[in-house]
Amino acid sequence: MKLLIAAWCAIVGAGFVCAQTTTRHEFEQPVMGCAARVVLFAPDAEAARTLAKAAFSRMKALEHTLSDYDPSSESELLAAGCGDGTLRPVSPDLLQVLSAARTIAQQSSGAFDPTCGALTRLWRQARRSGVPADATALRAAAATIGWKSIVLDMAGQRAALLRPGARLDFGGIAKGHAASEASRVLRNAGCDQHMVAIAGDIALGAPPPGELGWRVVPHPMQDEAQSDALWLAHCAISTSGDDFQHMDSNGKRLSHILDPRSREPLTQRVAVCVIAQEGLVADAAATALCVTPEAERAALARLLRVTALVLHERDGRMQRATLGHWPQSQPPCGSVPVGAPPDGKTPMR
Repeated sequence: MKLLIAAWCAIVGAGFVCAQTTTRHEFEQPVMGCAARVVLFAPDAEAARTLAKAAFSRMKALEHTLSDYDPSSESELLAAGCGDGTLRPVSPDLLQVLSAARTIAQQSSGAFDPTCGALTRLWRQARRSGVPADATALRAAAATIGWKSIVLDMAGQRAALLRPGARLDFGGIAKGHAASEASRVLRNAGCDQHMVAIAGDIALGAPPPGELGWRVVPHPMQDEAQSDALWLAHCAISTSGDDFQHMDSNGKRLSHILDPRSREPLTQRVAVCVIAQEGLVADAAATALCVTPEAERAALARLLRVTALVLHERDGRMQRATLGHWPQSQPPCGSVPVGAPPDGKTPMR
């Protein structure tokens, strides 16, 4: 599963203000253990601050609902009472994510599975300590995994986890969903021209003034050449990869990305960037495509209705592939990007 995944897309809010009624404003706060960034166009600084506050509030509310780091989060409290089959009341937010996660788990034949929490905790501890998890503990955690153990009562707004010891891990869906929900808050408040990014999970509203879209540069891996810039709007982009989170054990590279079906971490490098209409689909699809065999990726992308750019290791060399209708690079519409920080620092990745 994707935990704290370093971003793959260098995002620049391209454009200059071609209308005097709005100006560009940028805000940043920590959300879900990452730097969350909101860029928007508003009439003045006070209006911009109000809009950004509402967007961050929505993201942090979802963090409290979905976090597996916070023992008081709603998802942790649900998991703490699992195993007896009792359906428990849950919030609309948790019910929505559980339902979407279960659907994508089914569509991906378990390549994405939100019930990996017990296993991801062990590998998280292993990366921190540099010592692989105990085999007995790994077997016990693996026995708790299974998306079919998620039982939902949509009408009654209740949920249950049937397997004793099961723990939820929304690391492969929560940030994308939170970015899209923050985008929805801004759009509902009348702020159409905006971008929300939580590390490598991005939600884009309408283009900046005078532009075709927001300038997005897919940056698969640090030691690989980046792709051409894309100009995108009204969509979500999510990245999954292990460039920043892996450990070496007995000469073997162990990724933080786990295959829920084999219960093992990936041992070959892979990075996936997905474009979809909704962030929770883009985020989960990026995670699932990382662990899906190469020959099956195109079919999964079609099923999930996403397009993707994949960089994967084969025979010791990195291979690049696109799935679906990956957009072609487009030139800016008569203006220059202004999103790069004036001090020359690298934009958030």
